[in-house]
Amino acid sequence: MLTLPAAFLAITTLSSPSAHAAGVMGVDWAPFGRADLVWVSEEQSSETLVGEFDGVVNPGLSAYGGWMDEKNAWLFGFGLARVSDVTWDGEGYRRVSASAYRPALDWQRYLSERKVGSAIPWLGLGLHVTIPQAKDAADVYTEEEQTDADEGARALRGRIGGVGGRAGIGGDYRISDGLTVGMSYHIVTHRGQTTSEDSLSVSWLTRGEAALRLQMEF
Repeated sequence: MLTLPAAFLAITTLSSPSAHAAGVMGVDWAPFGRADLVWVSEEQSSETLVGEFDGVVNPGLSAYGGWMDEKNAWLFGFGLARVSDVTWDGEGYRRVSASAYRPALDWQRYLSERKVGSAIPWLGLGLHVTIPQAKDAADVYTEEEQTDADEGARALRGRIGGVGGRAGIGGDYRISDGLTVGMSYHIVTHRGQTTSEDSLSVSWLTRGEAALRLQMEF
């Protein structure tokens, strides 16, 4: 069976850039809404500040870059978040850190000619991966305490990491040869999992996401 990443790779490979490709940079803004407030109030955040839905590694205002031609666009984004706490006392120190790295790739297919002063509809597919890192270390830990700390760090990485994708539609309005405004609506899904010594928990979240866009071409 063809998996989502394999299908995405096949599509983007068949739609390789033409000789007329141009560079592009832009920002997408997905406004903070009531669903975000409910998510926080229900204590669904990762408790690390760097998880997929904590608002740091994947903020409401995100930037991207890439290239495009008359029919396709390949857009790349990268999110980064890190938090580190170091505690010193009379016996030694303890350092607890958590990080997330979030590369993302989107492919867009334009459905009409990209002309100045025209609205251009498009279809889009995207993939993202949230790569976690977490560590808990202290110079006063015993071997057993360090083992417990390593287990806690492993569980922390499970709460942070995940993989997902999105599919949607959008429209661009080309103000000039170098400036475009637009909007989009995607169905976004994200899969995460946590493990312990005797259990595995897998979670999926699927939601709709609307965004506004400002884009420059060069």
